Amino acid sequence: MKKNRSLILLLSVAVLLSGCFQVHRTIIVKKDGSGTIEEKFLVTTEMGKNMGGMNLNDVEKLKADAVTFGENVSYVSSKEIEENGLKGYMAVYAFDDITKLTLETNLAAKAMQGTGMPAEKEYITFDFNKGKTSQLTIILPPEKEEPAGEEYMEETSEPLSEEDQQQAIEMVKAMYAGMKLSFNIKFDGKITNSNATYKDGNVVTISEMDFDKMMTNEEYLKIFSSSDNVSEEEMKDKMQNAPGFKNEMNEKVSVEFK
Repeated sequence: MKKNRSLILLLSVAVLLSGCFQVHRTIIVKKDGSGTIEEKFLVTTEMGKNMGGMNLNDVEKLKADAVTFGENVSYVSSKEIEENGLKGYMAVYAFDDITKLTLETNLAAKAMQGTGMPAEKEYITFDFNKGKTSQLTIILPPEKEEPAGEEYMEETSEPLSEEDQQQAIEMVKAMYAGMKLSFNIKFDGKITNSNATYKDGNVVTISEMDFDKMMTNEEYLKIFSSSDNVSEEEMKDKMQNAPGFKNEMNEKVSVEFK
């Protein structure tokens, strides 16, 4: 059975990093296929130190990061920002052809830079047809097949006691507090047709996780606190209606705009 690994990867990263972080990436697409990438990255002071220091708005490093977004991407600007006790940067990059972009789906990988921890890489790519009504096709990485013999085993351990379950819930609340991730594509024009799962005006959301909102519902807290015993497919299905959670379900998303 195919699996969607995005949520599991993010949860694993959160446990390892032990600190609040936020990553927000917005791709702005013009009618000719050019555009900009806006990236906001925020961390706690403790986590910033674990990443090698709090000089996150390192212009030379951010300029060097341009190549990680694809071909012919150039650094435009960046500034240091501070929001709700978190510090980081807002960076802007420009591209002249969106079909040359290769963008990581695992936004949490940004927080793993400098920690020495490996990050699994999967990429979003694009096709583009320019016209009176332009069409962008967003190609998400295919879901991975479970290798033979590595299917999830049926849970055989004793269920948690009510006290242990509550302790696990409190630990989950503390672990994910304040964590936010979002990946949006904004179109310079009006969207006339699209199969996107999440569309609001001229913005299509590829993924979004606001853990504070997700943690307000005890049903989802229980899912998180027992995630070791839940398969990726079960986790994905159960989280689809969670507040603060969006995850594009189509492997190819078509957007027509003018």
